[in-house]
Amino acid sequence: MQDLDQDLDRKSRDTFRSWARERIRQSDTDQQGHVNNSIIATYFEIGRIDLFGEQRDEVTPPGVSIVVAKSTIEFLKELRYPGTIEIGTRLVRVGRSSFSVIQGLFQGTTCYAVAEATCVFIDQATRRPYAVPDNLRAKLLGL
Repeated sequence: MQDLDQDLDRKSRDTFRSWARERIRQSDTDQQGHVNNSIIATYFEIGRIDLFGEQRDEVTPPGVSIVVAKSTIEFLKELRYPGTIEIGTRLVRVGRSSFSVIQGLFQGTTCYAVAEATCVFIDQATRRPYAVPDNLRAKLLGL
C-alpha cells in the first residue's frame, strides 16, 4: 500500500486538491434547522465522485465498479441553510484493490466536517475485489 497521508491537516483548505461545490437546500435541514447528518454524507459522496471528474472512465476499467467499504465522518460545527458549501477531497492511500481519501466540508475558511473513506475496486461479475493494475495505480497516484 502506498500511503500519501503525511500528517495532513484535514481542517485546512490547503490540504485538498479536488473541489466540488454544492448549494444547501432547505430540504437538507432537519427539525432542529441544521443540515441533517445523512445529507452531509451525501455531500462527501459528491466530493468523491468529483475527484475523478472527466477521468472517471480511465480510472474505472470496463466491468469494474468502485464501492465504499468504510466511511467515517467527524462533525465539527452545525451547518445551516441557506448557503453554499465546498467539499475538498484528496487521495491519501492506494492499496492492492483499494484507495482511501480524506475530505473536508467548508464554508469559506470554516471547516464543518471531515471524513475519510476507503473505496474498493470490485469486479462487477464476481463482486470480488479487483487488483489495481500498475498503469491504473500510476493514474491514481497522479491525482
